[in-house]
Amino acid sequence: MESKLQSLSWQRVFLLVLHYFLGYGFLYRQIGVFLTLANDPYAIMILPSIQLCIYLFTLAITIWLAYPLLKKGFIYFKAHLRYNLLLVLVLICATYFANLILSILIGILTGMETTQNQQAIEASSRFIPLLTLFSTCFFAPIVEECVFRGGVFTKLRSKTSFLLASLISSLLFGNIHFINAFFTLDFSDLPFLLVYSGIGMVLAYGYEKSNTIFVPILLHFLNNLIAVLAMLLQIIKENL
Repeated sequence: MESKLQSLSWQRVFLLVLHYFLGYGFLYRQIGVFLTLANDPYAIMILPSIQLCIYLFTLAITIWLAYPLLKKGFIYFKAHLRYNLLLVLVLICATYFANLILSILIGILTGMETTQNQQAIEASSRFIPLLTLFSTCFFAPIVEECVFRGGVFTKLRSKTSFLLASLISSLLFGNIHFINAFFTLDFSDLPFLLVYSGIGMVLAYGYEKSNTIFVPILLHFLNNLIAVLAMLLQIIKENL
């Protein structure tokens, strides 16, 4: 069945994917490391001010490339506001319980309670909470949804079934949360790929049912917000 989803041109999708993986995923970080070490040769992480610049620049380029999709999506989201908000509410509840069950199951089978990605977010929440809140709750939902749902999913969906398009785009989405494993060769938390890919499929379903990129963006925002607030509350509780 042919998809009627709002989509971008092939050129914009190609640039979105290239900019995300080559620009944000590699080039900007290397520049950030270079500038940080030039300022402090003993630094062990990119300076927060440089990280913020990377996030803002990546966000600006992504919005520029995905602007036609965002513009149409916002109009469609407002036109069907009640339906879209109800859809987000149902899917965020489904996502929460599915994540809980999958995480418990993986924990029982592997003995692991969390991933290196989650540990890194928790560590940054302790030292740079505002930047962590911005990157996980605003930067990631907008940028990742434009790339993986607005770009990869919709183009695959125009040529194939929902199941195949959502599966491929969700596996790509899931793998970005384990990018460090390819550098360290530590794949111990790879079973959690099932959790992240499952989230990706829910996000794709939300886009399929709503035909507006703002449903998966809002769903992604709420999912990350709940997780980060839980981490921050735990940190506050430990310090009391």
